[in-house]
Amino acid sequence: MAAALLLAAAGLDAALALAPLPVAMGLQNVAARRVSQAGIGITFVTGTLVRLAEALAAARAREGAGPLVPLVTWLAMGAGGVTGAAAYMAIGTPALAIPMACAALATLLASGAALSGSRP
Repeated sequence: MAAALLLAAAGLDAALALAPLPVAMGLQNVAARRVSQAGIGITFVTGTLVRLAEALAAARAREGAGPLVPLVTWLAMGAGGVTGAAAYMAIGTPALAIPMACAALATLLASGAALSGSRP
């Protein structure tokens, strides 16, 4: 995300400046799968919707919070898309600094939790 922000600040065309973002999304998905027991993909909406539907169908047969994780994940992706678009419309490419700061904060919190021996 920092590379995309720096490329945009250097005046590159938006399509070129945003090119590093798919790499960041891939790294995010791999990191989430390593940490999460649920194995929820967080970079593609359709796969999460399929998992949500499967979990809802399985929940009809038994009690549990099976559909909760994919539902919250899908809602978070939707909320992120809406707020990201609003931030981009309001301030342009510097809006990339917002998720970059959130990712840095999450990394620091997870690192602190890992060092203390607890799960984030």
